Amino acid sequence: MILQQDFLGPTLAGLLYPDLVQRFLPFPVLPDRAAAIERAWEDAWVRVMGSKAPVRLTDAFTEIRGRPEAPLTSANWMPLLFLNGTSVATGSRIIASQAQFEGHELPDALDMMGLLPRDVRLSTAVDMSTRFPYVEPAGVLPGANGEPWDRIVDGGYFENFGATTAFDILRTLRSGVKEFDHRYRPIVVQISNDSGYQGVDSEKERWQRIKHGDNSDAPEKYLHETKDPLLAFVETRGARGRYAVKALERTLVETKVRLGENGAQSEPLGVFIEFRIFNEAKEQSGEIAAKDPPLGWRLSQAARVAIDKQALGADANNAESFAKLRAAMH
Repeated sequence: MILQQDFLGPTLAGLLYPDLVQRFLPFPVLPDRAAAIERAWEDAWVRVMGSKAPVRLTDAFTEIRGRPEAPLTSANWMPLLFLNGTSVATGSRIIASQAQFEGHELPDALDMMGLLPRDVRLSTAVDMSTRFPYVEPAGVLPGANGEPWDRIVDGGYFENFGATTAFDILRTLRSGVKEFDHRYRPIVVQISNDSGYQGVDSEKERWQRIKHGDNSDAPEKYLHETKDPLLAFVETRGARGRYAVKALERTLVETKVRLGENGAQSEPLGVFIEFRIFNEAKEQSGEIAAKDPPLGWRLSQAARVAIDKQALGADANNAESFAKLRAAMH
């Protein structure tokens, strides 16, 4: 229901009016289009969830898990968020989380909340990791003296899945928590809305296709000397994400934990489950699913129907993922 709301309209209005007027003013007095989309998210949340929802997007980001002195129970438990942004200055990750971390725990990443002079709203923390190029400006990160120490853009510049951060968290837990491998079984659920992503084993499948003479993935020959450097530069972004996903999946599935008194038995360290949108036409209950569900700033009825069919219908792939998740949770 929330994704049915219009988020592009307020953003464009912010661009055409306050943002444009601000360009002619010598000092900042008007909110930019990033503030407009954050307010649109907040209003949509209240319209759908109600003003008395236990968590609101206007809440202080670091306090959405409750006060530190309050006992943690199943009734007030909230997950920790790790929202990935990208540094304009270095290209590294800037991560917003309620959990404080050091550089050796999440290598080459900065703790945004530990470096900001004050807390931010939940909507702002989310927006820091989703700043769509040119639709929104880069976020400015002020220091204790009020001067900016960096700007932050969409986390997808670095890696679009967030799998690198998930891998770092798993590695830190395994090294820092006593007997982690024997006491806990991590379950990683990846949800991708990229219809071009073909799954964690896509490169293995591509290798098989090439081996059997299928060259349908080959880049176009037209003006290739001009286009190839730029095309390769752009495609490395997706490749980094796929590599991080595969490394995470292999760690969970191929790392074996010894069980029993003599360690005679073993099982995988954890479980990796992925849900994705399929861009190939599939027959579902006598109907053909949309080849590429139209995703946008306002989720259309057609997109929601197509996604629901892939997630909840007879489609074998996501149905298997749901079954695997249910089995892992029991």
